Amino acid sequence: FPRTELGYVGDENTHDVRLTRDFLIMEHELTQSQWLAYANVNPSLNNNGSCMNCPVDNLTWWEAIELANELSNRDGFQVCYKPSGCNGAGIGEGKVCSSVSPVADFDNDGVLNDNDYYHCKGYRLPTEAEWEYAYRAGTNTAFYNGNITNATGSDPNLNQIAWYRSNSGSTTSSVKAKLPNSLGIYDMA
Repeated sequence: FPRTELGYVGDENTHDVRLTRDFLIMEHELTQSQWLAYANVNPSLNNNGSCMNCPVDNLTWWEAIELANELSNRDGFQVCYKPSGCNGAGIGEGKVCSSVSPVADFDNDGVLNDNDYYHCKGYRLPTEAEWEYAYRAGTNTAFYNGNITNATGSDPNLNQIAWYRSNSGSTTSSVKAKLPNSLGIYDMA
C-alpha cells in the first residue's frame, strides 16, 4: 500500500513483483456445495448446510491443498502437492501436516524445489502475488473499485464488493452477491 493510503500500516510497503507464468483462478471462492462433492464433512462454522452457495470456511491450508489434489485427479492432471507428517484427520476434520513438497520435477530440469509448484499443470493455490494480481485486476487502489474512504467503519466502496464486519451480520452470504472486478472475479475483498 502507498504510505499515503488511508489505513496504511508501517509494514505494508509496495514492491514490484513480476509474474512470469500464466495462471487460472476460479471466479469465486469455493462453495459449501462444491466442497461436499469431495468431502464427507462440512467444516463451515457459518451457515453450515443452510446456505450451500455460501463459501466453505474453517478449512486448514492442508485441506485446501488436498482438495486441489482431488480436483487434479478428477480432471486427469498430475497432483501438485505431496503433504507428509499428517495428523490422520480427514478432509474437513482439521487436517494438519508437518510439511509439503512438490510431487514431481514439473519443468524436468532435474532439480526439485519450491518453485516447481509454478510449473505444475494441476490445480494449486495461488501465490500471494498471483492472488493480488487477480484481486487488483489492473487497478492500483486499495479496493478494485476505488480507494478506502473510511478506515474504521462502513466504507461505501467496500460495501459494493465485499461482506465484512460492517455489513455482513456476522455471517457469510452467497457467493457472487457483490460486484466482480474487471476480470469477472467475485468476492476477492
